[in-house]
Amino acid sequence: MNRRTLYIIITAIIVVGCGLVWYLTTQRVKVTFINSDTVIDEDYTIEKKQKIVIRNDSKLTIKGNLATQGEVSCENGGLNIVIEGDGRNC
Repeated sequence: MNRRTLYIIITAIIVVGCGLVWYLTTQRVKVTFINSDTVIDEDYTIEKKQKIVIRNDSKLTIKGNLATQGEVSCENGGLNIVIEGDGRNC
């Protein structure tokens, strides 16, 4: 193997490695689990790259407005969300 081929292989490995590091650090989703009945006393936003998982038929009560850009799902039961906001500033 000559030097030019070796440099091309090393460069390719570096580029792929940098791409992999970038992908893994920017594509992560923050997951929050709710395992029991929970009350949030203010407006709440589920951001991009954020996921809320409500487990075991737990109830999430938000005493404000809810804005979602991320995901909400349930596990081992139904999805039970109560929103008591006035619909302003969502």
